[in-house]
Parts: sequence; structure tokens; C-alpha cells
Amino acid sequence: MHARALASMLAITASLVLPAGARAQQQAGSPTPAMLRADTAFRRADWKRAAELYAPIASADTSNAQAQFRLGSSLLESGQAAAAIVPLLRAERARLQPMMTQARLARAYAATQDMAQSFAHLERAATFGMSPTVLDTAQAFDAIRRAAGYAPVYQRIAAARYPCRADSNSHQLDFWVGDWDVTQWANPSQPAGTGGFNHVHPILEGCVVLEEWTSGNGGHGTSMNFWDANRLKWRQVWNDDGNGSLDYEGEYRDRAMRFEGWTRGAKGERVLQKLTFFNIAPDTVRQLFEQSADSGKTWQSTFDGRYVRRKAP
Repeated sequence: MHARALASMLAITASLVLPAGARAQQQAGSPTPAMLRADTAFRRADWKRAAELYAPIASADTSNAQAQFRLGSSLLESGQAAAAIVPLLRAERARLQPMMTQARLARAYAATQDMAQSFAHLERAATFGMSPTVLDTAQAFDAIRRAAGYAPVYQRIAAARYPCRADSNSHQLDFWVGDWDVTQWANPSQPAGTGGFNHVHPILEGCVVLEEWTSGNGGHGTSMNFWDANRLKWRQVWNDDGNGSLDYEGEYRDRAMRFEGWTRGAKGERVLQKLTFFNIAPDTVRQLFEQSADSGKTWQSTFDGRYVRRKAP
């Protein structure tokens, strides 16, 4: 699982009233009988009893991060928000379950009407992958959502969690997004859709442009197009129902997305490929495939398509 996807899952857990699935970092050595009794109350969401049992453990050993985190969580869930802050701050210093700790501190400060601290901890939670969806849906964050100044904080949290929304690189292929009838570029009088139909749309919060192609003879293919934050290049990965695999890398320049790659020829030789999407007009795109069998000395067009945006009925 990708680290960001895992962080998103943990963020959802962080907002739940019953955090039974959360596993705190284990302290060195075996838990004491007192700790086991407190943990049992915590797991069954007996918050008042859990707070009573964790309190002497946390007081005797302020370095016991699990006891601090669970004491603070139990106090918060039992309505003792002000008392929850100190043990949660100790858990924060120990870097125990940082996203959950930050989310709980945000709730605790909101309950004590310290919204500046609440927002600060929310933004720290965002750096650990907290999803704004949690803020949208979890009842525990009702007080925070109603607070003045919440909107810009929410926007920063959303931007941290979903960077592609505002990343200009990720939107360079947006001109291709839409429903398109495809014909030959050199024959604009062809009936619409003679060459095929393409449904192109953004997914994954704008990080991927997904192509769903249907050819004029009924064939199907799909490509994923995305700004690769590792390579700092655009990528297209394609496959179709005939296992026609393509993997391109490229860039947007001179009003065109320019991909390059290669395939294997009939004899296993390496055949260079070019795929270019020309941003002709708001409702017109040209898609040109080219290949070279002589290491790029000469190029031959293999497909030259005219995309015309399909109008809503």
C-alpha cells in the first residue's frame, strides 16, 4: 500500500470515537497488570474507567507515551477536554501516533475555545496525511467546523492532502479532458466518430487523467496519464484488449503534450514511438502517432486523429 493511502486510512481512524483498531507504540518490556487493566477498559470504550486507571500510571512515568496518549484520549472522550491536553502534549513530544495525537489535540483545544491552538494542531495533523474528508463527516469535529476562520485552515489541509488539485504540472493535459468523437485528421468531412470515441476524465483528485477508448471497429483500450513527481516528467501507460502495451514519457511544450517511448516490432526489434497531443482549440485536439525503425532517423505516421468535442444533447 502506498504510504499516502495508508496515512489517509489512519486519518479516518483518528476521528472515530472508538479507536479500538489503533495500536500505540509498545513500551519496552511487558505491560504491567495495571496497564493491562487500563488497556482493557480503553478497548471497550469505557472512557471514564480507562482515565481513572491510566492516571496513576501516567503520573508515575511521564515517559510512558502509550499511557499518556490513552489517558488523554480517554479524558477527551469522557468530556474532560481541558485535562486531556497535558497528557496528549506529552504523547506529541514522544511522537507517538502523531496524526491521531494532533487530531485529538485539535479537538481538545476546540472544546476549551482555544481555536488558534486547535487550528495549529489540525494543520500539523495534515502534514501526517490527515484527510479533509474526516473533518467533513466526523461528528467529533463539529465545533471546529463551526468556528470562525475554519475555511482557510480547511483549504490548507486539503491542499496538503491533495497536492495535484493545485499543481499546475498536473493540469497540463486538461485540454484533452472530455468526450470526443474521433476521425482522420486529413479528412474532416468524415462522419463524427468514424474512427472512434474517447472518454477522457480526471481521477484521483486530479493526479491522473484516465482515457477510455472505443475504436470504430469496437476495440477498447485505456491509458493512465499523469505528472510523475519522481521523474519530473509526464507519463502515459496504455493497454488494450489486444494487449497492445505502451509506456511513454514526455513533456508539455509549444501547446502540445509530447510523449516518446518504444515498442517491440514483429522480429523483436526496438521500434521508437512518438505520441503527440496538439492543443489546437478548446473543442479540437490532434493526436499523432509516429514510429521509427531506424533509431529516429526517419519517422512514419501510424495514426493521425482529429478529436472533436462531443456536444451535450
